[in-house]
Amino acid sequence: MISRDAARRVVVQVDSAYERGQLAAPYRPSRRYPELAPVVVSGATNSTYDAIRNLLRMWNAEDGDYQNTGFSPLSMHIEPGMRVAIKPNLVVHTHPDGDAAMRGTVTDAAVLRAILDYVGLALRGSGTITIAESPIRETDFDAVVRWTGLDRVLDDIASTWGI
Repeated sequence: MISRDAARRVVVQVDSAYERGQLAAPYRPSRRYPELAPVVVSGATNSTYDAIRNLLRMWNAEDGDYQNTGFSPLSMHIEPGMRVAIKPNLVVHTHPDGDAAMRGTVTDAAVLRAILDYVGLALRGSGTITIAESPIRETDFDAVVRWTGLDRVLDDIASTWGI
């Protein structure tokens, strides 16, 4: 049997209507969320951001009202001043089957954007975020960062959260 604490750390949602759509870096949310006041809202629909926030809401369902400014789902694990490392999957800069195959191989920076905003919220302007990766030897890391748009996401996160 899985303990109650461990069981609530896993959340799965299946949404057959989800579509990533044509998103552009820095992948800002398409709506204003009360807890993310400093985040600039984009005019383009971003269902990925909404889906990640919803997963965080479900993962943290017992610990607060996600409709108010106090919603900070990662604050139970991240405190101001901490050093946070995030390990995405940025292992290749090109795929022989093209961009669609790349999207199945490399972590989508639109997903990282939502996670980084909630890490920034939990850090409250004090701390560091490190993106840690060890791509395969032949990978042009700068190229994969540009391809995903992660370079623009990180610039936007730094200016938004002051970290």
